[in-house]
Amino acid sequence: LVGQRQPAFRFTARTEMEFNPMQDGEEAGLCVRANEGNHYEIGVRKVDGKTQLFVRNRIMNREYLMAEEPVVSDKVHSDRVQLEISGSEDKYQFAWSADGKAWSTLAVSPSADLSREKAGGFTGTTLGLYATANGKDSQAYADFTWFELSPEVVPEQGSLTRRPSP
Repeated sequence: LVGQRQPAFRFTARTEMEFNPMQDGEEAGLCVRANEGNHYEIGVRKVDGKTQLFVRNRIMNREYLMAEEPVVSDKVHSDRVQLEISGSEDKYQFAWSADGKAWSTLAVSPSADLSREKAGGFTGTTLGLYATANGKDSQAYADFTWFELSPEVVPEQGSLTRRPSP
């Protein structure tokens, strides 16, 4: 994880990433993190031999898969994708784009779950880039072309996504 503190309630964080997971368990993307037991991610991963975009919430060490969508050639034209987390006073929204112009929202989650009142701690949340093979040896790499964090810039946000059972 490489990140920086969330500077304001209202923001947009974006990155462009090239990533081709080679084996199950490899993933990379953009995250908002309070601590080890409380964080949200949007990224690309390999599961059951298939590459997919996903949004995951981890709250009090319980994991919730909020959204998943197969990476198919008519949507993502290569291993390159742009990812976005936008925040407001009460929500985090997770979106992706193949070209940086047309954005598709995958999920919207409550920001309160990562607040210091619910997650504990005292330093606030961090936004950043991450990559993992989840404990396995790996030859895959994630190449992040750029990262931008824009305080007070927020796209229109949707309704909260229903959280499934962990």
